[in-house]
Order: sequence, then structure tokens, then C-alpha cells
Amino acid sequence: FQSDDCSTNDCDNDTIASSSSSSEEEEEVESFDTTASIRNNNNNNKINKQVGFSICEVREYSVVVGDSPFCKTGLPLALGSSFTNSTYSVDEYEELYAPHRVDNFYLDDDERLERLRLSGQYTLEELYELEEAHEIMREHDEQEAS
Repeated sequence: FQSDDCSTNDCDNDTIASSSSSSEEEEEVESFDTTASIRNNNNNNKINKQVGFSICEVREYSVVVGDSPFCKTGLPLALGSSFTNSTYSVDEYEELYAPHRVDNFYLDDDERLERLRLSGQYTLEELYELEEAHEIMREHDEQEAS
């Protein structure tokens, strides 16, 4: 996000209001009060475009045991149906979430198990039982495929 707000020097009466930007994963981000201005530069007839964001709404979903057949080891993750909403200024959002950005979205077995444990919905014993049941299902599926 670019957090520069339009100043009176940058914006004129051609301001356009729009909304919505989202991403999946464990959170969905929506931006509101989005403004864009297009200004004609008389010197070289170029059009300058600027976009500013003032508010970010973050929707964080619960994490539950999923059913993805592509998870070859450990428990698959899925987004649950419960969520919480939080609203931040762009600067607050960047301060809170920027340090947690990752380049690699792969989670190994232990990281997925830890996320499920931290969700508070499962005991460690329940997670081990679910993991064993998923392993039996995977083996069964592999036998049927061959």
C-alpha cells in the first residue's frame, strides 16, 4: 500500500472514490476511502495517476483442519467460518503486519500443527488422533489409485 494522502497540491476536482481490495490466506484486507486523482500536466501532456489508501479493514479467519488431498504429510489447514474484523489506518497496518510478511507460504508439518494448536479449537491429543486418521485415509487413497 502507498500511504501518501493526497494533498491540495496533488488533487483537483477530478477525484474518483472507489473501494475494495482483497487477498486470501489467513486474512482478507479491504481498503476503503480509496481516492485516485488524474491530473493533466500541461508541460508534456502526460497523465499522472495517484492512488491513496486511508483505512484498511482486516478480516482474520480461524484456522481449522482441512481436507486437501495435496497435503502429503501432516494435517492440512483450511480457513474456518468464524472471523474477527479490525480496522486500521494504513500506517498502523504497515506497522503491525509488515514485519510478519513472508516470501515462502509453505508450512511444514510442525508449523501447521502449531497453528492448529494455537487456534484453541483442538487439544494436542486430538490433533495427533486427527493426523493419524488423515494418514490412514491417504494410504487408502494411494492403494485405490494403484
